[in-house]
Amino acid sequence: MRYEISELDRMLSGLLIPGVVSAVDAGKARVRIASDGWVSSWIPWLGLAAGTARHWRLPSVGEQALMLNPSGEPDNGFALVGFYTDALGHDGRANVVAWQMPDGCKIEYDFTAGTALIDGCKTVTVNAAESVTVKSTTITLDADDVLVTKNLTVGAAINHLANGGSKASFGGAIEAKGDVCAGDISLMKHAHREQGDGQMTGEAI
Repeated sequence: MRYEISELDRMLSGLLIPGVVSAVDAGKARVRIASDGWVSSWIPWLGLAAGTARHWRLPSVGEQALMLNPSGEPDNGFALVGFYTDALGHDGRANVVAWQMPDGCKIEYDFTAGTALIDGCKTVTVNAAESVTVKSTTITLDADDVLVTKNLTVGAAINHLANGGSKASFGGAIEAKGDVCAGDISLMKHAHREQGDGQMTGEAI
């Protein structure tokens, strides 16, 4: 009977093992958990979703974890990760849902202010097979250069502010269904002063 009791005690004590992530195998989606000098075999960790719709985030080495081991057998266990620690820190804001990346990039939403932020990344790419719609009262593109690689259709006015003496340049022909004005001079309605037979006309007026 003593053997049965000791075996039951071993199984119960091995059901939950706290520790930290000591190694990560991204290719096989496995981690090893270290606890008081002992290191587990390679075991899966719990993700937010892992079916046909799935989420992917590698646990960090040093991230606190809890092993759940059926029948107290660590080789059959899996790891729960995502516990906040002083070593790795936490955000601390009550009104923000955020992702903080190791390279400094952050993605966050402040549901009190109603603001979303992507900051600190090098590039952002959006690929859509059919269409992308961005709708707002105002949109600001703050960049040294904005490149449109193909056709551009504008449904309302274009205002060129010419800040700093900038000019608009076109590499091809320009077609206008309406009049074109340069200052107060109309392309369609301007006139010239006659300078005499065979002489050049004066400037447009």
